[in-house]
Amino acid sequence: MIAEKGNYHNDRQDSTSKPHDPVLIYPVKKSAVPEIIKNMRPEPKYILIYVDHVEICFSALPRVYLYGFAEGAEQDWGTKLIDGLWLGSSI
Repeated sequence: MIAEKGNYHNDRQDSTSKPHDPVLIYPVKKSAVPEIIKNMRPEPKYILIYVDHVEICFSALPRVYLYGFAEGAEQDWGTKLIDGLWLGSSI
């Protein structure tokens, strides 16, 4: 998804469309993201694609996130599941 960042429709209304700006995908079910992500349970609420990582939010409160990092990116976002994949929350 990081490599295809520029190909996704950005649902952020305040976006300047600069390369470093994140791309917001909302709602996920009606987007062009891979089917494996659309079919995750619980259903993702939104996705933010950054230059070096992807943030998938699964719930409103407390927020639960899955972070996927590009190779070589700084990783420190909660609990490391495997290299490049982290689980985080707002609590």
